[in-house]
Amino acid sequence: MATNDITRFIEKVQVQPNGCWYWTASLDGKGYGNFYYNGRMDKAHKASYSIHKGAVPEGKILDHTCHDPRWCGGGVTCLHRRCVNPDHLAAVTWEYNLSPERGCHHYNKSNIPWAGVNASAEIRKSKLRCPSGHEWTLENTVIRYSYKNGIRYEYRSCHQCALNSKAKRRLKLKNQFSSTPNYVA
Repeated sequence: MATNDITRFIEKVQVQPNGCWYWTASLDGKGYGNFYYNGRMDKAHKASYSIHKGAVPEGKILDHTCHDPRWCGGGVTCLHRRCVNPDHLAAVTWEYNLSPERGCHHYNKSNIPWAGVNASAEIRKSKLRCPSGHEWTLENTVIRYSYKNGIRYEYRSCHQCALNSKAKRRLKLKNQFSSTPNYVA
């Protein structure tokens, strides 16, 4: 990695009292930092690991060891996803990252509203509302699926939040086209 890239990287980090290095620049839709280096966009925590420890070993992924599912439910709002401290990153297998002994149950096969990503079953059950404050009910909860490396993940999505988001997009498009002058021939 070029010296210029390392300087740019350091400028985007804020050291926290707990030892985490929070990424202060661009975040992706899942709450992880983005960093452009070596001619391509990559995750900021992966860039940090590369700078300080070298390339991530083949067949491994990076796990945030500072994440504690006993008090953090995970997900997009999890601040540990922003941590780029190389001492808080461990190269682990997918199997370990998904294992119950790690304390995170990434998916739940039972199609219940609290089936979510990156949180223990107890924490998910205790959360009665989505981050926007809508109640997790069977009518308001949509179970969605994603696949990575042949493993199926289940996560919940708030139906009311999806409707609100759709309405905002429609309003934005409506305003965009209503501000365009109409030309009559």
